[in-house]
Amino acid sequence: MKYGEDISFEDFLIKLGLTEESYLFAIRNTLKHDTLFLKRSPSEIRINTYNAHLFQAWQANMDIQYVLDYQTI
Repeated sequence: MKYGEDISFEDFLIKLGLTEESYLFAIRNTLKHDTLFLKRSPSEIRINTYNAHLFQAWQANMDIQYVLDYQTI
């Protein structure tokens, strides 16, 4: 996918040659059981995770990683 390409999720799946079911199966098999998976559009593929409210308040770049298990720190 080209940087900044604005396509729908359905077009994204077509480009990959996958069904939604097979895509979700592949994602589920690569993530740990306690992983937080944030939903975003295909055009945001190269954008780091962010919180819109914090981003607006802080007015600076941030790289957020949610910690769900203290043992993974």
